[in-house]
Amino acid sequence: ETGREVVLADAGLGHGSNTSGAILVRLEMAGIRPRDVDTVVFTHAHPDHIGGAVDRRNPRAPQPIFPNARYVMAEAEWDFWVSAHVDLDGLRVGDDVKSDMRLMARRCLLALRHQIELIAGETEIVPGVHALPAPGHTPGHLALLLHSERCQLLNLGDAAVHPLHLEHPEWQNGFDLDPDLALATRRSLLERAAAEHMHLMAF
Repeated sequence: ETGREVVLADAGLGHGSNTSGAILVRLEMAGIRPRDVDTVVFTHAHPDHIGGAVDRRNPRAPQPIFPNARYVMAEAEWDFWVSAHVDLDGLRVGDDVKSDMRLMARRCLLALRHQIELIAGETEIVPGVHALPAPGHTPGHLALLLHSERCQLLNLGDAAVHPLHLEHPEWQNGFDLDPDLALATRRSLLERAAAEHMHLMAF
């Protein structure tokens, strides 16, 4: 909450998850209704980050959960997931997981297509909130840098997925599409955070 804008970073999985699906309850506890959200930024289009942005109970006509929001994501991420052939061969996960990822991304992104704003490069989303390219986990993965007074918070998204990644950034993650690029991104983000004394958070 910036005083003018309510910005949501990712939307969780939505229905069907007890751990990453309670976004509406959490927002309600903070006094925020779905229609109050002005902007939703997707760090990337994996199901546990975009599924909660769409009401999928009617598969034929899924509806945006945040009706007044613009949905911001990297152009490279959009292009990858809506292409005719989504190549997930780099992932070290089962074919059933890959199939679910393709289906969820397409279903959610197409349901939001009239509200999506695509960005490229480092971009100011609203004053005090910047999106930073952080590819490797996915082609258009983003990190988010928040400024408040003299403090900075770097949201790594899934550039790190476990606290051990802060101690051992070289350790790989089976969900990184391009492990070598993900490693370079993780190192770069952590070095920047350390050099500028940032707070860190990750999904």
